Amino acid sequence: MAAASEPVDFVRDQLAELGLASHSAIHRNLPPAELIARSLARQEGILAANGALVVKTGEPSGRSPEDRVIVADGPANELICWGDMNKACQPALFDRLLDKARGFLHGRDLYVFDGFAGAERAYRLPIRVVADATWHALFANTLFVRPTPAELEDFEPAFTVVDCGALRASADFDGTRSSVFVGINFTRKLVLVLGSMYGGEMKKAIFTVMNFLLPQRDVLPMHCSANMGPAGDVALFFGLSGTARRRSRQIRPGV
Repeated sequence: MAAASEPVDFVRDQLAELGLASHSAIHRNLPPAELIARSLARQEGILAANGALVVKTGEPSGRSPEDRVIVADGPANELICWGDMNKACQPALFDRLLDKARGFLHGRDLYVFDGFAGAERAYRLPIRVVADATWHALFANTLFVRPTPAELEDFEPAFTVVDCGALRASADFDGTRSSVFVGINFTRKLVLVLGSMYGGEMKKAIFTVMNFLLPQRDVLPMHCSANMGPAGDVALFFGLSGTARRRSRQIRPGV
């Protein structure tokens, strides 16, 4: 696990290129204990009896799939199967909301997590999460693959999540469906989250990114867990998160 560190100049420069220059502190890859302490100090949550951090997301308390959109631009415009599941968003709307997020984050402390989506080195995606909520950085630290100190030295994200869950979108003024907006822009390699403090939006958005990128390399990512038996046999467990309704498929060595 990487130790706590203030960002080196290239990280600050990378954020500035996104219009996220901040006059306040940028905290990069702080260890979980410090993130928990800071979250408690900011009254973002409380400690449970077992020492876990407990937070309230408010509304919405889960994902907002109807508010997840993909920018219809560049190669993605031709490759994506548009419909009820993959809703199109015009680049101008994404850019307006990104400017809104920049204004919201300006002057605030930023919590940055640099790491990877996917454990296999040949296919993993370097990702960056930029958030103003301390516990969202903790969520990213727990969910994604943590880099080594050496990997942080010249880290270049392939995708960046700009997470502004406390900033609500406005259907009337912004032209969104609701106060929640989760936009994926493959041209700009950005994910933008507004109006939802539910941490799972970050996870699902990056998984969607992987589901678009990896099949183009003849790799199918799967949202599942895996157990390996003593003989090398593997069972994959599929199902909706948290429902305990899993279907397993046995995979034998060499199959």
